[in-house]
Amino acid sequence: MCPNLEIFVVNWPISSEFGPVADALCTYCAKSLRTVHWHIPSETLPKVIWSLDSLQSLRSVHIEVESPATETLYLGSAADLHLTLRNLEQLSLRGHFQDFLEQITGWSLPSLRSLSLDCMATSDLPDIMEFLAQHGSGLMFLDLNCVCTLNTAAILDLCPSLTSFTFNADWYLSTQGDDSSSDTVTFVNRPHQNITEIGCHGLLESFGVGFGMSQIRTHIIQRTNEKNMAALTKVNFPNLKKVRVLSRPLLRRWRRLMGQQRAAFRDGISGGICSIRWEFAWKIVRGVVGNLASGGHG
Repeated sequence: MCPNLEIFVVNWPISSEFGPVADALCTYCAKSLRTVHWHIPSETLPKVIWSLDSLQSLRSVHIEVESPATETLYLGSAADLHLTLRNLEQLSLRGHFQDFLEQITGWSLPSLRSLSLDCMATSDLPDIMEFLAQHGSGLMFLDLNCVCTLNTAAILDLCPSLTSFTFNADWYLSTQGDDSSSDTVTFVNRPHQNITEIGCHGLLESFGVGFGMSQIRTHIIQRTNEKNMAALTKVNFPNLKKVRVLSRPLLRRWRRLMGQQRAAFRDGISGGICSIRWEFAWKIVRGVVGNLASGGHG
């Protein structure tokens, strides 16, 4: 075995093999293991909880949970465990982790500084707000990628120490006074002093690489993107220095479209959907850059 093993990563799904693998890690690597990356069926969650109880030296945990075979997930005696993971600094969850997040909300995670939650594969939103109410005060990095809109203002109030925040720019955030015609969304309740970097998921429709939605739906999302990006100002985030686009499909497809556009320009052809979308997207980017430079509202 590997008694000095510090990192254990398995990117493919572990099903019936997880039990023996976890037993081996707990037996031989409990003191040395610092990082794990597991891709598991939902039914394996009880074993995961018992394993975490034994692997107290872990600092970084990534767990990807597959869709459950049944609507009811039985955790058994693992549901009664209230763990204290004193060394855990980074937690990343992806997929159908609703039951797991509910379970660990009551745990003690005194060193947690980084949290990434990706539940784009499901519309069943976990209770993220309750978790942040318990553990958000010490977070410095928060990455939230989900379909359903979350209240960014309430989230940022719960996480005053954040220096990096990532959200889905397609979220339909409430506007001031709940006036749908207003161009100003309620992104924060008060200026967040510590955030220096903001990452944006989504934005596919605004950058012209969406999935063929109706014209009305596309227009709504574009307006939503424009309002959300306009809120990324020095007034709301006095120390903000960087805004990043994070969607990998967007970046891949946009690079391909830009190659096509350059070829069209080279051949003396102009216009088309790519240039139209580029002008719209550049309007958003230019507005953010102007906000950061001037410290204004955009």
